[in-house]
This record gives sequence, structure tokens and C-alpha cells, in this order.
Amino acid sequence: MFLVGEPGIGKSRLADEAIAEAGRRDLWVLSGRASATGRAVPYQSLSGAVLSGLRSRPRLDVSETPGLQAGLATLLPGFFEGPAVEPSPVLLGETVLRLVSAVAGREGALVVLEDLHWACGDTLAVTEYLADNAATERLLVLGTLRPEGAALDLVDALDRRGSATFRTLEPLSHAETGEMVAACLADRDRPVSDAVTALIDARAEGLPFLVEELLAGLSTRGRLVASEAGWELSSDLDPVDVPLSFAQTRGRAARAGARGDPGAGLRLVASPLDRGRE
Repeated sequence: MFLVGEPGIGKSRLADEAIAEAGRRDLWVLSGRASATGRAVPYQSLSGAVLSGLRSRPRLDVSETPGLQAGLATLLPGFFEGPAVEPSPVLLGETVLRLVSAVAGREGALVVLEDLHWACGDTLAVTEYLADNAATERLLVLGTLRPEGAALDLVDALDRRGSATFRTLEPLSHAETGEMVAACLADRDRPVSDAVTALIDARAEGLPFLVEELLAGLSTRGRLVASEAGWELSSDLDPVDVPLSFAQTRGRAARAGARGDPGAGLRLVASPLDRGRE
């Protein structure tokens, strides 16, 4: 299954929820992420996923498990020794499937591959093999990506042939933004003024990440105040903080202040709250 959406829409948050639920069910979790350098780093997210899974079970020794040495040596050079073979999607995909079968057994496993829009072509080929063959194991592969590039083409192809499903995450509606603002402030006995909700709704563009960050910026700088009437804006409202890395990702720096841009009046800052959530 794949979660598709623009930055800040909530893909990573949903992946985190899936990981937490897997933990509650005692499933083995293998989670890795590609980065902007992913196309230059072979199998970045896959290697990270296998390493995270092995770290979570420190007493586990799979070095002698039949059929895994060559694939593990390719994914994790320096950690495992194996025969010199030509890496292929079949070899590496089967390595992951057999590793899950050997370790997770009847309990099952969750493999999370985040930010596949940055993954190299070889990683996408292995992901395709996993999608086509994961049904033979007690395994769920969950991927996240932006709606762009070769990764999106792959997801579309997998969906059309029934090997995977995907969900496109949409921006929050006005009502949903209001619900999230109220939930973030977490005080049911204190209502939220329409001015607060309207400001966040206008500037967050329906992105849950920005809802949280804008509220945090207002609160940190004393612009969001709790009165007897409820949560209100102070009268001397300054521009609202937005994490600089997020602004650069969405190209806001070039558009800030443009006519009709809901981002007008946003101040770009390197916020300590910026945790890279998607």
C-alpha cells in the first residue's frame, strides 16, 4: 500500500501510526527512508529498513540463514559477508521476503519505505518485486511518496495490475482545519476564536504540518493567548513563523508576499519544531 501526497500532508504521520500499531500487535517492523541523495545511494531506504529491523532484535543472528547471505551482503556491505553476485531486484526482493519469513514467522512484519520519490531506480525495482510477491508472506509493505516522477508511475502500474493499492491524501477542508486547531490546543473547555481558525485556515493551505507549525509559532511568540472567552489572537499580530526548510521545499521563498498568495505575511525561520515530517 502506498500513501501519496505533497509535503506536509501527513504521509509520515500516518506511517508512524502504522508503525505504532504494528508494535502494539508485536509485528516485526523494518523502516527506512530515502533522502534527496537517494538516487546516488544504492538501496538507501531498503538498507535502512533492514538495519532498523535487525537493530530492533539485537540477539538475532541471520548470518547463517540459508539463501540470505548474498542479498544481505549487497544491501549491507561491511555488516555481512557473502558471495560476489550481480545484484538484481529478484535477489534483493527475495532476500527481504525470506528474511521476514525466517524472523517474523506467524506474527508477520511491516516494511515501511518512506520518500520513494527520492529512491534510486534499483530500489523502485525491488519495491515492485516486493509488491508483486508480498502476498505470499505475512507482510505489509507501506510506501510513501510525493505525486511525481518514476515512483508515482510505478505505483500507478502496481495499482492497475492489482499488486498494490494507494491513497492520495488531500488537504484539510475548512471544517477539518478547525477540528485540527481545536485538537492541537487540547482544551475542550476553552473555545477557539473564529479569528484564530481563519488565520490558520488561510495560511496553512490545508496542510496538517503547517497547522501545527503555525500554531506553535503563534504560541511561542505570545500571539496566541488564552482569555476567559477562549483562545484568541493578540492585537499586535506579527508575521507567522514557517520552518525555512519546509518553505524551501514548497518553493514558498519565491512566492512569499506575492499578490493573492495565502502565504503572504509568513516569516521564514529555521524552526526547532521542524522535524522533517511529511
